[in-house]
Amino acid sequence: MSTPLRVLYVCHNHPDLRPGGTEIYALALHHAMRATEMCDSLFLAQVGGLSIDPPMQRAGTRFSLIRAETHEYWFATHGRQWLSLYQIYRSQHGQQPLTNSFDEFLRAVQPDVVHFHHIMFLGYDLLWQTRMTLPHALICMTWHEYLAICHHNGQMIRKFNNALCDYADPQRCHRCFPEIAPVAFFRRKAFLQAHLSVVDRFFAPSRFLKDRYVNWGIPEQKIQHEPNGHVPSLPVNMQAPPQQVRNRFAFFGRVCRYKGIDVVLKAMRILIQNGTARKFKLRLSIFGSGLEMENEQFQDRVRVLLKQTRCCVTLHGRYHPDELPDLMQSVDWVVVPSIWWENAPLVIQESFMHRRPVICSDIGGMAEHVTHGVNGFHFQTGSAQSLAQTLTHAVSNAEQWEQLEAGIPAVRSIEEAALSMAQIYQRLCQHKQL
Repeated sequence: MSTPLRVLYVCHNHPDLRPGGTEIYALALHHAMRATEMCDSLFLAQVGGLSIDPPMQRAGTRFSLIRAETHEYWFATHGRQWLSLYQIYRSQHGQQPLTNSFDEFLRAVQPDVVHFHHIMFLGYDLLWQTRMTLPHALICMTWHEYLAICHHNGQMIRKFNNALCDYADPQRCHRCFPEIAPVAFFRRKAFLQAHLSVVDRFFAPSRFLKDRYVNWGIPEQKIQHEPNGHVPSLPVNMQAPPQQVRNRFAFFGRVCRYKGIDVVLKAMRILIQNGTARKFKLRLSIFGSGLEMENEQFQDRVRVLLKQTRCCVTLHGRYHPDELPDLMQSVDWVVVPSIWWENAPLVIQESFMHRRPVICSDIGGMAEHVTHGVNGFHFQTGSAQSLAQTLTHAVSNAEQWEQLEAGIPAVRSIEEAALSMAQIYQRLCQHKQL
């Protein structure tokens, strides 16, 4: 048996401190990779950015051990290396100790592969530092969003009218950010692409995201579509009980503008006003939190909508992942009304794991993963009227729910994803040695 490759996963945070989708997936892949015995992997998580109650930093080092048995480490940073690259390339002197510390860590662990899952709070110069420290190592990066392309928090939504944005160029970005000169956006892209040029292989969880980055300038031969894997939930009977009306809808995730929470609430208000909600005894359960992070105007708007729809809408708040199987059992449909492109929404795969058809916006990663009329329905993005019509159609025929449930595809497991990734590492490392 050949010697296992040593793989270092680098992530912008750790699920113990902030359980975001990227953090959860990156750590799960690390654990599954260790189980393959094809790779000896380590996990390095940034702490100091969005982290709450970060661990104590030991004197003389930016690194500390999280769990020895699973080879997990903290990397203490300033928390200021946001993807606003204007800050990064204007503060190279302040970044110097960070890159020096990272250099020391790389020399200590000597990975064959360094796989970045996010650069937020770290800085793109860590990519270049990796190449300088480990000239023969394989450098990989998984795109989980569009932050490199779009300065508007990676949403690819026009800032002045919330319209979807298809591409970035200096003049177009300047119109969203009049205070930033077009030449600054030109430098931003040049800075990013210069550092990204040292990456050997990019991974895109959706074909839509891959196409966006190819159009932006990532060489097509360096990026491949590699679907995420998923950790199975706790054992539970996924078969929905037979019933005449499939009238229980649910929203899972962050309660915010870009996730379309106001769109689904407006749709429910329409159904209350036209009598459909009463006729079919419709119920919408909202599982999630985050409204307090929105501006006051949006918070007030959502609170008014919740009050207007309280006869059939319940805001349950935050939930623990272990509760998900039971929550999925309590609903018939999952609604994903995001008004931005998305990538490979975790909630869609979770819904499919629990055999629940999905009703989603008709764009981007959502439309890619949900096939209209096969395992769910699409509706016009941002249109409460279109969503209301789709919800009415969904609830009007119980037999079509059974047909859609039968059309739900198998969900790729985290073990399958780890095995595939390990084989990719081996193949690419062998190619680099030729």
